[in-house]
Amino acid sequence: MNKLFMRKTLRDFRASWAQSVALMFIVALGIAAYVALVGSYRDLKSSYDRTYETLHFADATFAVAEAPLAVADELRALAGVTAVTPRLIRDTGYELPDGEPIRARLIGLPQTTQPDVNQLVIAEGQFFSDGATPTSLVEAHFADIYGIQPGDAVTPIINGDSVPLRVAGIGISPEYLIVSPSQQDMFPSARTFAVLWLPLTTVQILTGSNADVVNEFTVLLDETAVADTVIRQIQEILQPYELETTILQTDQPSNALLQQDVAGYKELANMMPAIILLVAAISVYVLLGRMVRAQQPQVGLMKALGYSTSDVLRHYLLFALVIGLVGLVLGVCGGIPLARWVTSAYAQELSI
Repeated sequence: MNKLFMRKTLRDFRASWAQSVALMFIVALGIAAYVALVGSYRDLKSSYDRTYETLHFADATFAVAEAPLAVADELRALAGVTAVTPRLIRDTGYELPDGEPIRARLIGLPQTTQPDVNQLVIAEGQFFSDGATPTSLVEAHFADIYGIQPGDAVTPIINGDSVPLRVAGIGISPEYLIVSPSQQDMFPSARTFAVLWLPLTTVQILTGSNADVVNEFTVLLDETAVADTVIRQIQEILQPYELETTILQTDQPSNALLQQDVAGYKELANMMPAIILLVAAISVYVLLGRMVRAQQPQVGLMKALGYSTSDVLRHYLLFALVIGLVGLVLGVCGGIPLARWVTSAYAQELSI
């Protein structure tokens, strides 16, 4: 570009430095919002997927009235079934330290090691064990809200009685990244819903259930299996035991809420930066329009000196380009650490 135009561009920036800096800031804000929101969206989705895969999140969950524990072996024998974990679920009450009653869910697992499906991350303490003193794992969100730590006691209300349980550890489950009791709960909250994992035998004894009885099967399917076919086969096996519900992974309450959250976050990531950059583009257009109108005598002089219309146009476009490039660099530099901060804060909230 001709030195004359370069000097004139610098003079134009000095003459309108306040407006130029403001426009650079708006462009930087739009770019930073895009980098931060899109980057954190991708990181969060990757974190969800990795968590679900690592912890063997159930492809389907089947609830029955009651079934023998041995039914799990029948399900494992089906082609296309990778793993099955039978459980005994009992929804009951829970007494907070101030005496306020809330809802609780007891989840009885048939072994004292990690289940094959819906595994747990032990954030603190250790896995529970059978013993003279009943022990449990407490869901991480609930434990964080009420300051529960390993060695403390929790008191679910079972059959009208408060039953003290020693806390062996704090657990994070793919089922409860967002704590939701069921699909019908519009406003789920870990503050009013406690999830406790215990040995199966402990839940059977505390709730007065028959030995060797479960009422839920979480199933992991082979990636190559035809899911609909395998699910129908499982339903046929469980039908004699009064099959109540079949919940696919996409409909699982916590996962459904997470996917809604991710979809909304994606829309925000696309919409907000676009609005900010649109405002910046309009502002640059207005500033250039005013500048051209104010400099009409100079434009006429440049044309008289032999400069073409395209030369003059490139001069004013250079002004806009510099604003955009400076805003781009600042936005990227600010957006990358902001994306990391947003991802970290969100992941910490979900305990992933």
